[in-house]
Amino acid sequence: MLQTNPAQKISAMSDDDLVIERPRTAAAALGISIATFWRKVKAEPGFPQLVRLGANSVGMVRGERLAYARRLIAERDANREAPPAPPAAA
Repeated sequence: MLQTNPAQKISAMSDDDLVIERPRTAAAALGISIATFWRKVKAEPGFPQLVRLGANSVGMVRGERLAYARRLIAERDANREAPPAPPAAA
C-alpha cells in the first residue's frame, strides 16, 4: 500500500481547503439560518462534516462548503425541464 506523507497531502490542497469557517460564517455564506445549519449538520448525510477546533469550538472547511453549494447548483440545473423540441417537419 502506498503511504502518503501528511505534508504532501496538505501541500496538494487548495487555499479553500485550508480555511476553516466558524458555523455562523458558513451558514451566512450558504444563505441559511444558524438553526437550519445545525439541523443540516445533524440530519443531512451530504452536508459537510465539522472540524473540531477546541473543546467548545468547531468549524467547516471552506472547500467542502463550496463543493456542497456546487452540488446543490448542479442538482438544480439537472432537474430543470429541457426546452420543448421543435415540431417535426411533415
